[in-house]
Amino acid sequence: MNSSRRRAPKKEIFGWAMFDFANQAYTLLIVTVIFGDLFTRVIVGDRGDDYRLGNLLWSLSLAVGYLLVVLSAPLLGAVMDLLGRRKRFLLASCLLNVAATGLLYLVVPGYIWLGVVLIVISNYAYSLGEVIIAGYLPDLGPAADYGKISGLGWALGYLGGLVATGFALVFLGEVSSENFARIRWVGPFAAAFFLLAALPTFFWLRDRVTVQQHRTFGRSARLEYTGCEAPGCLPESAALLNGYGTLNRQVSAPGERLRDRPPPAAAGTAQVVGGSVLLAAARERVATTLAGLATRPDLSLFLFSTLCAMAGIYIVVAFTFIYGAQVVGWDERIRVLTFVLVQLTAIVGALFFGWLQDRAGALRIYNFTLLIWIGAVLLIWQTPAIAAGLNGLGWSWQPQHVFLMVALVAGLCLGATQSATRAIIGLLAPPERVAEFYGFWGLVYKLAAIIGLGGVGLLQSLVGLRQAVLLCALFFVLALLAGRRVVLR
Repeated sequence: MNSSRRRAPKKEIFGWAMFDFANQAYTLLIVTVIFGDLFTRVIVGDRGDDYRLGNLLWSLSLAVGYLLVVLSAPLLGAVMDLLGRRKRFLLASCLLNVAATGLLYLVVPGYIWLGVVLIVISNYAYSLGEVIIAGYLPDLGPAADYGKISGLGWALGYLGGLVATGFALVFLGEVSSENFARIRWVGPFAAAFFLLAALPTFFWLRDRVTVQQHRTFGRSARLEYTGCEAPGCLPESAALLNGYGTLNRQVSAPGERLRDRPPPAAAGTAQVVGGSVLLAAARERVATTLAGLATRPDLSLFLFSTLCAMAGIYIVVAFTFIYGAQVVGWDERIRVLTFVLVQLTAIVGALFFGWLQDRAGALRIYNFTLLIWIGAVLLIWQTPAIAAGLNGLGWSWQPQHVFLMVALVAGLCLGATQSATRAIIGLLAPPERVAEFYGFWGLVYKLAAIIGLGGVGLLQSLVGLRQAVLLCALFFVLALLAGRRVVLR
């Protein structure tokens, strides 16, 4: 646990948080509010199947992007830890997302597979960027500040989504085939917003080397340890890197010491090996971490808790507006009001609970938000009955009004729960393997999306959406049971 690191400059913390502000343009404009609707109803259209093909392709496109993150995030996290150059990867993910999102302008009705490919690429790049930016959190201050710093990022994220979506709704108009000439600009708009708003991140956020520092051969070298504790001793899998983060060579003899190796021909030069050696070292780190989860019960439990919690949250994010239309039967005014107010309460919740995490403990706040989630899902399930009961008492409330009130309460926890998971991983991760651990955190997030959305989609086809929403409550109960057993040391 990092308790001695000084807090980073305010400008750097703000630059870090601005990445959350920037990437929410993609989340809301492309995934949630506009392009998803445009893809299913206009680009694919109703082919006599009540938009089922469009919905299926949209779900699969997002799922493939998440699956790619599941497969690559832990390995890339290990590579970033070995190189100590995370910002280059962050920039690459941002530019890849911006390019693919901007090209969505070319997706016109009938160009279905172009849309699928671009969504897979853009969602993969966006999701990978989420993992990388989270890995910077322990660099920004002592453990006591993780909650408020993480909460600031989530709060700015919801604010960025609100700003981007507000501008898009005003200037681009509604989603319809008649308005396609204007609404198709949503891709370039989201890409430009992301790129410009993320500039403070790349100007002000710093890379900090977290692996062991040694003075060798009259220059600074960085050594990656995987188990050897003796001074100057390198284990079999250790990699020697020069001062610029370039892999020199891999030490092959167990227990070999640096003095047993001849120095390079000239100081500052590197005997650079191929990327295959770096990838081999990264794969070994990942395998070691996976095997070591058995010896880290608290980390294993918390990753399982996060998996369940995020499965529930992904269902809430993906199906709130569908549930409101199909089950609650809300009108357009309540729909827009719900979107705006939930974003505002999410900002308040992220800031307040982030502040509270540093005083009451991130794990305690995380478990408390799960209790609220369980109650909120049960109230949503019973929204029609609650409205009928209130009307019996003389109140003139429709189900949509009850739904709006419950959604506001849930909105308080929307950013708070996710902010807490990010902070807790920072508390559990060893300083020298931060990016790798956040890679696994990202893996769990994307697995949660696949499990949660796939599960509720299958269940609602069998029992209907109103009953299927109870799966969400089950996920939160499992998350709470696991979270209560975690101990932060």
